[in-house]
Amino acid sequence: NKWILYRQSKSAEVIRLNPGVTATEISRVVSEWWKNETPEIKAYWQAMAEE
Repeated sequence: NKWILYRQSKSAEVIRLNPGVTATEISRVVSEWWKNETPEIKAYWQAMAEE
């Protein structure tokens, strides 16, 4: 699904910015980023999920 793909693509960045971060914290950070993404970015990830 689009959320999983988006999270996978952003996880490394979260880890780089926050060494030692837990999986739960990664999800929390990426979730906040997702909420602030534009409709175009969300549509891109939706299209990726449909492939």
